[in-house]
Amino acid sequence: MLQRAYATTEPSYRSDEPRILFGDSTPFPFGLDFLTALRAVVDCCVALLSAQHAIDQALKRSSQVEEGLKGERWRLDSLLDAVQKAASPFANASPSVTASAAEVMAATRAVVERERVAVERRWSGELQQAQRIVDDASGTAYQALEAFLLRHTPPQTGVSWRLVADADGYDAQVRLVTRFGVEARFGVALPEGHAWSRLRRVADLAPGLSLTSPKTIRLDRLYVSEAVVEPERVSLWLRRSPRTGAGVRLAVVGETEDAEVQLLDELGQPQGDVYELDGDERATPFRLASALVDATFDLALRRQLMTGAALDGTTLRGRFEPRDVCARLIAGYAPVVSEISRRSCAPEELMLRRDLGGGRREAVFITRNELRSRLSRLPPPLRALFDPFEL
Repeated sequence: MLQRAYATTEPSYRSDEPRILFGDSTPFPFGLDFLTALRAVVDCCVALLSAQHAIDQALKRSSQVEEGLKGERWRLDSLLDAVQKAASPFANASPSVTASAAEVMAATRAVVERERVAVERRWSGELQQAQRIVDDASGTAYQALEAFLLRHTPPQTGVSWRLVADADGYDAQVRLVTRFGVEARFGVALPEGHAWSRLRRVADLAPGLSLTSPKTIRLDRLYVSEAVVEPERVSLWLRRSPRTGAGVRLAVVGETEDAEVQLLDELGQPQGDVYELDGDERATPFRLASALVDATFDLALRRQLMTGAALDGTTLRGRFEPRDVCARLIAGYAPVVSEISRRSCAPEELMLRRDLGGGRREAVFITRNELRSRLSRLPPPLRALFDPFEL
């Protein structure tokens, strides 16, 4: 059951949905309307690149102003030098002429300094405006990525979730790790009445379970204090009270079918050795882990707020280059888009089919022209990032 739960990393797929096929009626490996996701990823990338264009223009304007500032400084310094050279022959003249020359130099210095301060002020204002534009564009790009990842899970993305007991129920988080370097974390909305909006014991998931190694432990009355479900591994922390008391940590690995157990002390800290279970001993942790996966699988669909995101470990909170994220998204989807294109019936269409059963199939398609039209507001150099889609 645990392995079956991870037959796909795309949690929007349900077994009762029609099967999705390529245009040539061969099985499509993703259980979702990929064309809807394709529209969304194009729109997301357009928003990212629009933000990038705003950033590029702001930085270009900032650079131009900086060059202008250097020119103004040079001209003001040249003016001061020219006046100083013009006044120098009169240094040994009569006292009245010398005093006049000194007065001219003092006035020139005052004017030059006043203008230098004014130039610096204009430059500071331009720099602050450019910084605001960059910050606002980065925020807009972050929101665009959030809106996309809240509704869509890129192909071959690892999906995991975590539950931690609080005073009345559980705080839940979801984590997406894409194969192209983008990682995101989300808060989860648990509606009133949801099974995990209240504290739960082991008996609520799989009653009658006991451990015999490293000692005999009846699990029924232990609370689920914390649980982490990952594509390869499920871990549970079970304690006498939701957040206090001794207990046990269980972990199972779906691919290798390994299982381990470790005792927890009164503070919930690991106590003693980690015991690897063999044979029939593994049945209890696997049964409990499978029940947990079945009972929490909807959490990935309930993500509602992106609490953090990173590209290759570098946070996307604050300033970042939206084009880098866009390029990764396109690279992540491009192989699937290319395969859909190869198996579609018409060269100007990307087609999938829904297997409705009873010998009926429904064609769903999107035209390349529609996708190209979504790029129209981008400048040509930025549109080139979509070349892997061969639109």
